[in-house]
Parts: sequence; structure tokens; C-alpha cells
Amino acid sequence: MTKKSNTSTDAAKKKTSKDTVSKDTKKTRTFSKTPVSKNEKPSKDLKKVIQEKKSKDTKNTKQQKKKEIGKKKGSKNSKSADSKGKSPGEPLWLINKRLFGITFFNPDLDCKLVMKKFFGMPPLKGLVAETMKRHDDKCRYSDILCIDKTRVILKDRPKETDFIHANWMTMPDKFKYISAQGPMDETTEDFWHMIFTEKVPAIVMICDFFEDSYQKCAQYIPEDTSQTIQFGPYKITRTDTPSLIFEDVTQQTLEVSVPDKPTHVVTHFHYRNWRDHSAPMTSGSTLKLLKMLREPKFKCGPPVIHCSAGIGRTATFIGVDYGGQRIGQLGEKTDMFEVVNEMRRMRHKAVQSHHQFMFMLVCISDQMVMEGVPRNEDMQDLLGFYKNYMTHQAEKRKEKAEKEKAKKEKAEKAKSAEKDDMKTARDVDVVPEKEELKEKSTQKSTESNSNSNSNTQTDSNTTSTTTTTNTTQTQDTTTTTQENQ
Repeated sequence: MTKKSNTSTDAAKKKTSKDTVSKDTKKTRTFSKTPVSKNEKPSKDLKKVIQEKKSKDTKNTKQQKKKEIGKKKGSKNSKSADSKGKSPGEPLWLINKRLFGITFFNPDLDCKLVMKKFFGMPPLKGLVAETMKRHDDKCRYSDILCIDKTRVILKDRPKETDFIHANWMTMPDKFKYISAQGPMDETTEDFWHMIFTEKVPAIVMICDFFEDSYQKCAQYIPEDTSQTIQFGPYKITRTDTPSLIFEDVTQQTLEVSVPDKPTHVVTHFHYRNWRDHSAPMTSGSTLKLLKMLREPKFKCGPPVIHCSAGIGRTATFIGVDYGGQRIGQLGEKTDMFEVVNEMRRMRHKAVQSHHQFMFMLVCISDQMVMEGVPRNEDMQDLLGFYKNYMTHQAEKRKEKAEKEKAKKEKAEKAKSAEKDDMKTARDVDVVPEKEELKEKSTQKSTESNSNSNSNTQTDSNTTSTTTTTNTTQTQDTTTTTQENQ
């Protein structure tokens, strides 16, 4: 029994020693193939390896800590971003629009003060427009400059005839519009030359041919599908019937043909009921039309936008696109009055009235909401102010029109009454004249009759005398004859 227990104890010791050796070997295998005992000092190479490992572990630990700190900072930034209305991972332009929405549309925004400030903006200085001075007959309004730096130069024309009252307006994303005055009778050929040579895919007309009995634009498109009109070498044909695509916006297709050249197709949009110096009540049609002009089918050339002068309604329409992009670039630093000045350096007097400036702000705020910017109370207040203001303006216009109509009707009635009075007076004057003429005629007739009677008596007396004389002469002759016998 004793011998067996000793044997088992020795076996357990051997097994334990083997496990210990294998563990030590595993521990030291990464540093050296030879096992190192506890009493033995490590070699210099081994010290170096251990130090490198420690430094590597320390470096990894520091990097991990930095990452954790960065994550914490990121989470803090994301929280602050959320508090400002931003979300992590958004494009910069959208973040900037969110910031603008908070800083510009705030409780201190005074819409009346904004309109007053716009109205008081000083005119820009240093704008050069020498070319238009030589083409007065092609300018509808002499006080609206066609800036030389941005003017559209008609292609394939000599310098003497390359002028048209139109300017390039370049957006921050390099997209270009042509802002132009409405064609005149003298410039319709030039207008279609520009459309054809610039490969214009779309025309947006923001006026009517006649407004308040005044011509605002020449009839430069056919009035019906069966009609083809020609200006110089350009034949314009309407290929379909105008259709209403948005509120107040109709669309039709036109073909422009020139001898020996491919036919050019252009889409014509007519934006109706946008009064001169004013703006629409809502932004819907403007935003939809701007979006449509960016569709691939319209990318072959620049769209032409025109009203009558090409500065008020035209620049307001383009300004929605330009202003929105500038906000995307500058964020809360955006100065909307300076944005208008930037536009005016491209097209003189761009955005004419405070109504149009407020409409531009309304459109931009609505566009921002469509892009994901939350509408705050102050943006809603702007919209409410604008609607109330424009409604009030419409009522004033209606009242003024009714007064003018009543005044005109009163003047017409007075004129008609004056004519009636004059006619009555003439009739009254004519009766005595007629009676007087009748009396004179009667007197003349009486005198004529009396004269006739006196003449008859005279003639009778004369005849009697003549007869007596003749008788006397006959008697004398007879007596003489007897005496001679």
C-alpha cells in the first residue's frame, strides 16, 4: 500500500512539473525559444523586446483614449447641432440653411422695417453701359441700363448689330439665366436670333402683351396653332395648344425654323396674373417652375426669363434661385440686401419693389422647408404678414379701380349730357333761324310778285303808248297823202 501511494505521488509531481514547464515555455515562447528560469536575468535583446511591447501597448492605449474622447466630443457636438436644428451627416448647404432659418427668421424680425430698409437701398455706382447708348431704338426704358460686363452679345452678328437688352445672370452653382426685356416691335428678330443661337430650351414670360391698356410686350409668338409668324429669317410655329400646368402658368411648344438649318424646339411658359411692381400671393407656381427648368430636357442651353422691363418680376423669379443658393453657401452670415446688390451688378435694378423682395423671402423660406429645414414660428409669421399685406394691397387696388371706373363713368355721363345740351341748344337756335329764313323768303316772294306786277303794268302802258303813237303816225301819214293828192 505504501509503495503504491508513493508511486502515485511521484506521478502527480512529474505531471505538475511538466505542466509548469509547458506554461513557462508558452509564456516565454514569444520572446525566446529557450525557456528562462526565474533566477536567470533576461538578456539585453529580451529587455529591448519587452520595452518595445510596453511602448506599443502604451501607444495603443493613448490612441484608444483619444478615440473615446473624440466620440464624446462628437456626441456633444451632435447634441449642440441638434439644439440648433442640425442633424449629423447633413450636407453643408443644408446645415447653413438651418442656421439661416434660426438667425434671420427670429422674434426680432420686423417685416415693415425690412421693407423700409429695402426701399431705402442706395443705387449702385460704377455700372458701365456704353453700348446701349448707341441703340436707343432697341431699349424700352432709357433709365434701365444694360450693363456691358454681363450683356448678352448676339452671336454671328457684326459689332454694330450685336446688341439686345438682356444680361447673363450666373448662379452660385454656375447655372445661367438670361434676363431680358420683353421684345419690342423693333427687336423681335433680335430676340429670336438670341433664342436660336444660344439654343434656349425654355422661355418664361412673366407679363401680358397688354396690361391696363398699355403694351408691355410685342406679339412675338403665334396667337393660334394654325398661324406661323416670321421675323427676318426666323419662322415661329406653335405645335400645340397652351395647357395649364400650375396655377397661373400655361405651357406650349414652339418650333423655330431657319433655311438650311435644323429646327429648334423651345418650350414657352406664360406666367399670368403677376402684376407689374407686385408679386403673387403664394410661392407654389414659382418654386415648381424653377424646379422644372432644372430638368435634364432643359439643360441644352440657358432659359430666357422676361417681363416688360426684365428687372422686377424677372429678377424676383431668378432671385429665388440665387438667394437660396447664397444662403446655402454663407449660412447665418447671409445678408439678403447684399444678395440683391450682387444681382443688381448683373442686371440693373434687379428686384424693383419691396413687395417683390418680401415675396422672394417667402419663396426661399418655403423652399427651405421643402428641403428639410423645420418651419419655425417666425417663418410662419413672415408668411402670415405677407399674405395679409398683399390682401390689403389687392383691396386698395380694387377700391382705386372702382373709384377710377366711377370717375370715368361720371365724366362720360357729363360729356354725354353736354352733347345733349349742345344739340338742344342748336335745335332751339335753328327754329328761329328757320322762321326768319321763311319770313325773308316770303318777303322776297312778295317783292318779286309786286315787281312782276309793276313790270306788267309798265309793259302794258308802253304797249298802249306805242299803239297810240303808231295810230297817230298812221293818221298823219294819211293826212299827208290826202294833201298831196
